Amino acid sequence: LDVVLDLGRQPLGNGFLSPNSGEELFFDLACGFSEGSKLFQLVYQPDPELMFHEDYAFYSGTSREMQNHFSQCATFLISEGFLSDGQSLVVELGSNDGVFLRNFVNSSIRHVGVEPSGAVARSAEELGVNVERDFFSESLGTTMAAKYGHADVIYAANVLCHIPDLPDLLRGIEKLLSPTGVVVFEDPYLGDVVRLGSFDQIYDEHVFLFSALSVIEVFGSIGLDLIDVFPLQTHGGSMRYVLGRRGVHVIRQSVDETVRR
Repeated sequence: LDVVLDLGRQPLGNGFLSPNSGEELFFDLACGFSEGSKLFQLVYQPDPELMFHEDYAFYSGTSREMQNHFSQCATFLISEGFLSDGQSLVVELGSNDGVFLRNFVNSSIRHVGVEPSGAVARSAEELGVNVERDFFSESLGTTMAAKYGHADVIYAANVLCHIPDLPDLLRGIEKLLSPTGVVVFEDPYLGDVVRLGSFDQIYDEHVFLFSALSVIEVFGSIGLDLIDVFPLQTHGGSMRYVLGRRGVHVIRQSVDETVRR
């Protein structure tokens, strides 16, 4: 990595302290860029267990706008033909309080969420959402494929940018995804961060800021093509990426247009 930005010593973004919490944790918030992978990322990220734990404070379902966003996303996955009958399986990585997967609770489409933070996982389970309480990994992807079958859709919203061990994540996705399935994920978009100067997207949880170029490079390592992209307004400027196994899906013009921009 070539260091391109140093924002100094910073505390955890969601590390809300009680009077008896003790000393606040600070870390060096420096960012680097890799010419090989085209990734913009933190040089150092605190241990995930320090950020995602029993007392994790972020509940997606508290935002009415995000409720509507996830409802529309569920409709999108069905209208695009990625999910259909009772044999379809959608897996969400980082399912939080179940605000997305609850759209499938009373449908014929099977679903499973993966969520390591205990309190938000319980909230999802209370809505009837099926949850694996763990960090996603190659090991868990292999276990889930044997337990539930291969996923037609692996979905993640504002999650993949949080996961520091990207190679292990990719191997888990490769193990879990069906031969004709798709990976659909959305995260803050590097292009918007640069264009808008939205440096507040750079903090401890966001170890990566993806671009179309880095997604092509990184997911290509497990034989996935970037087949479509959709700019989003969420989080001040995000991108939804749709990926499928190499040669299985038509690559839409939106991908080339986004790369050239």
